Amino acid sequence: MANELVITASSLAERGIDSATWSALKNSIYPGAKDESVMMALDYCRARNLDPLLKPVHLVPMSVKDSKSGKSEWR
Repeated sequence: MANELVITASSLAERGIDSATWSALKNSIYPGAKDESVMMALDYCRARNLDPLLKPVHLVPMSVKDSKSGKSEWR
C-alpha cells in the first residue's frame, strides 16, 4: 500500500508516546497489527479517556478488495 503511515520516534514523541509504551502496544497488546492500526486504536482510546494497555479496543484484520485492480489485501 503506497499510503502507509510511517511511525518514527518524532511522531511518537509528538503524541506523547515513549518507546517502552509503543513496544508494549506493538508486541504484547496488538501483536502482528500494522503500525497505523495500533496508532488508530491509541487515538481512539485517548479520545475516550481509555487506557490502551487494558486493551479496550480489538483490532480485526479484514480482507478488502481494491476496486481498480480487483485484488484483495489485508487491512
